[in-house]
Amino acid sequence: MKRLGLTSLLFAALWLCDPAGSSMALARPSTAAKDEAKDRYDRGVELFKEGDYRAALIEFERAYDLSPHYRVLYNIGQVHYLLKDYASALTTLSAYLEQGGDRISAKRRRSVQSDLAKLGPRVALLEVDIDSPGAEVLVDDVSVGRSPLEGPLTV
Repeated sequence: MKRLGLTSLLFAALWLCDPAGSSMALARPSTAAKDEAKDRYDRGVELFKEGDYRAALIEFERAYDLSPHYRVLYNIGQVHYLLKDYASALTTLSAYLEQGGDRISAKRRRSVQSDLAKLGPRVALLEVDIDSPGAEVLVDDVSVGRSPLEGPLTV
């Protein structure tokens, strides 16, 4: 995996300013939400430049929550990879490819697929079977949902 470059980080910021928005979102974010998303994204870029990857991740994830767009998933996935959170990197980069579809360049798609190939041996699928419906399921003290789970967990 290559170190995430500023060019890669900055390309997602272009969408945050785009009034057309994403066709992937069910409801268009408000102008205030898009403005806050852009501010958080920009803050994430600055934190990334400073080497504070955990704080950058928080800002990128909040930007995505406020104004979802597949391009931000690339940044989130790359930061997860740098933080060695391989399960989250695999899940997020897979979602990036799925949501981006044919809008992702062939070169970028090959690069992400290469990252996914490297991540594959570093993760596993965990089937969780619980008799109590509604039980909170934690993995490494992080909530992953309530039972019954929809499918196996990537860990």
